Amino acid sequence: MDVNIQNILYKRMNTCHANFPSINDVQNYFYDFKIGGKGILTTKKINITLNKILVGGGKEKIKLEDGSKYKYFIDEIIPYSSKENKVSFIYTDGTENECVTLIVNTKESNKTQAILQGITNDENCVKCLDKKKRYKVGDILMQITIKLLKTSKDYSHIKTIILHDTSIKRCYDIGIQLRYLKMITDGRTYYSKYGFKPKKVKEDNNKESKLMTDYKKFKYNKELFNTNRNLTRQDITDVIKESDIDDDGILFYKKVVRPYLKNHKIIDTSIFIKDMLSLALEEQEEYKKIICGFISRIYKNLYKKIGYKEYSDDYVWILKL
Repeated sequence: MDVNIQNILYKRMNTCHANFPSINDVQNYFYDFKIGGKGILTTKKINITLNKILVGGGKEKIKLEDGSKYKYFIDEIIPYSSKENKVSFIYTDGTENECVTLIVNTKESNKTQAILQGITNDENCVKCLDKKKRYKVGDILMQITIKLLKTSKDYSHIKTIILHDTSIKRCYDIGIQLRYLKMITDGRTYYSKYGFKPKKVKEDNNKESKLMTDYKKFKYNKELFNTNRNLTRQDITDVIKESDIDDDGILFYKKVVRPYLKNHKIIDTSIFIKDMLSLALEEQEEYKKIICGFISRIYKNLYKKIGYKEYSDDYVWILKL
């Protein structure tokens, strides 16, 4: 089917990506990928079966029942003006938003990358045939995307997936960046459990280079979590004092956090944040908002206080298939 690519991109991506407020922004973003003008849209239906083993490698395994099946559609858009890249939208029947958005090198381009542009946590995006199954939507969608790119004949030329880490956890209605939070709680970023690592640069292959690259920061942060993530009671008190805590957060600190700290001279920062998050899950809605607000105001300062390295603004994660 012939389509106006800009109109479709604007309509679909503006629905699920807050960073695309105008059609000009959409055009400018996709300009570098030579995606624009008119093109052809094709729709395909796919069935994906996931097993227990985490697709993508790594030591972490997402627990799934064997033979879990998921049904999806893919809309692929290829511009007439250039056969170098195509946009793939993965969605389920009846959903208004895209579940996964990819920019993929075509076979004709002789290039081998897929860019994961967006992935959602919309519960409507995972309709498992096993009605009793419990799951996290983002985990399932990531595995489906990886398996699709690894096993589909249409993507047999794709060797790597790349992405920028903009993942966010919603705590009440507050967004907390997982690149910081997951490092504190689990010693890894959200995407590293799927096998993603920061893209290596030439300095990473030079043993004499002292440049702290994003890849080196990744390894350093993992080592720090395993060996030296503890802080003193005073360290965490200082973090809280340095953070912009509102009146409700100060009250929460006095009633809950300060007594917690008094019972722990040395604090495991992973357990500390997990305990705060657990409180947010257990409490009533009004109090939950206060706890989430408190966490959102201290977590970046806590990250720095522990000594974790900040990644560069333009760093990318890469997974080799």
